Amino acid sequence: QRWPMSASTLARAATHQAEAASLLNALATQDWQQVQGTLPQCIAVTKLQGLLPSRQRNVLRYWLKEICRLPLPDTRHMARIQDEVLTAKHDANPEVCWPGVEVRRYDDQLYAMTPLTDIPEGWSSHWDLNQPLVLPGMSQALQCRATRGAGLRAEVVQTGVTVRFRHGGETVQLPHRTQHHALKKLLQEWEVPPWLRDRILALDRHGLARI
Repeated sequence: QRWPMSASTLARAATHQAEAASLLNALATQDWQQVQGTLPQCIAVTKLQGLLPSRQRNVLRYWLKEICRLPLPDTRHMARIQDEVLTAKHDANPEVCWPGVEVRRYDDQLYAMTPLTDIPEGWSSHWDLNQPLVLPGMSQALQCRATRGAGLRAEVVQTGVTVRFRHGGETVQLPHRTQHHALKKLLQEWEVPPWLRDRILALDRHGLARI
């Protein structure tokens, strides 16, 4: 009785908000096409920096929700992405985390992912290659299959190998090359993100590390 127009006013406000949300989503879709990185589901930082801060936040929310299917950050974590991650030095590897999400930067690429599980320090295991080997901290298992012209030599299957995570100093022989290369330099050359490098497996046989 006191505010007889309240229902129609609220309905009108809700309509305006729905229209505004639709426009923001359309703008985010358009901006996403402009800021996509060179890798799938990544954002190019330099392209994102070309947008106004409000449009940065808008397309970041769209990216996390619609592209990566991850929980959205609160205002504080969104501000940290803009203030700490986007403005970091080119050779830095900043990250911002909230429940269920890690946003990381490497080079000019912005990554979003579920939190990485910890890998046991110093883990190693003998593998006879006849049965799958379940890897700790990873929802994966190693399997061996017969092949010709590539892979491990047949005698290795008879003696088995020791499997461990990379800890530095490994070498690798690439196909069609006779010399071995330091894995560290190859990972840098291939621009593998730093947080994935220690999750690469090494096979040890007779004290000589191979990837």
